[in-house]
Amino acid sequence: MSHFLSNPIIFLKLTFRYIKTLEKKNQNGEMFLNSTSLKVEKKSVETIELLLALKDNQLAALQTVDFSNMILKSSGITLPIFRELVGSPRDAISLPRDWDDMNGSDVKQVPLQPLSVEYTQTLSMFNACGLPGGSTIYKISRLQNSTLYKQFHVQRSKVERKLRGSPNIKVIRRLFHGTSEDSVNSILTNGFDRSHAGNGAYGRGVYFATKSSYSHDYAIPAANGHRYMFLVDVVTGEYWQGRRDTTAIPIKAGSNEAYDCVVDIMAAPNIFVVFKDSSAYALYLLEYS
Repeated sequence: MSHFLSNPIIFLKLTFRYIKTLEKKNQNGEMFLNSTSLKVEKKSVETIELLLALKDNQLAALQTVDFSNMILKSSGITLPIFRELVGSPRDAISLPRDWDDMNGSDVKQVPLQPLSVEYTQTLSMFNACGLPGGSTIYKISRLQNSTLYKQFHVQRSKVERKLRGSPNIKVIRRLFHGTSEDSVNSILTNGFDRSHAGNGAYGRGVYFATKSSYSHDYAIPAANGHRYMFLVDVVTGEYWQGRRDTTAIPIKAGSNEAYDCVVDIMAAPNIFVVFKDSSAYALYLLEYS
């Protein structure tokens, strides 16, 4: 959650990317109605004008809230406004700053410009991990799915808290996942749904590899010869040895706490298998042949 504080008069307590019933006194002791917070939150990317309704049903002067310049204009007076986090960071999840504007949509696929730094760095990750030499690159897209990102953020934060006293354990790994053209749109919209997973060598979960060369074999060519591979952030945390008959994440011996994934080789894993859909978030999609 966040609030706007304009010194010395206006103090509005607002939500951050979701609506919650709130009210707050200003410095004159007047209580603003919850509807004010809701109106401002819905318009938090533009300039708006609104009459601030008071608790006793009186009306304050017309206020202009300019979010681009972070100012509030009231009766000829201009006041600075500030938006900051209130309470625990886990209560509010902000989307990555480098994302394009979602324009009211939950899902967006953003093609990267071939000469951009982001494109070059992303392609180098695929190449450095074994993408076949001589591959033709058609497109790299940044994947923006606000709902899936927030679900992933919650899972990541949960594991980070669990492993706070174990700094040598990696919570997140950036891994690869090759797939068919038919599965791409479902992953973009719904994420990695393990209900569609078959029984693999290390259990019935979603598989990710440290090497793009491994995932290449699962990037089944479409009719036009194009292949598809995702670059994915995966919550790997504490892992255990996977087996073909593993259908759910194993529980640690002598406790009720589960591992975070299973792997092919405990000493030096090449394959990670997750059993929670929220444990993986697709960052980029490579289309190539």
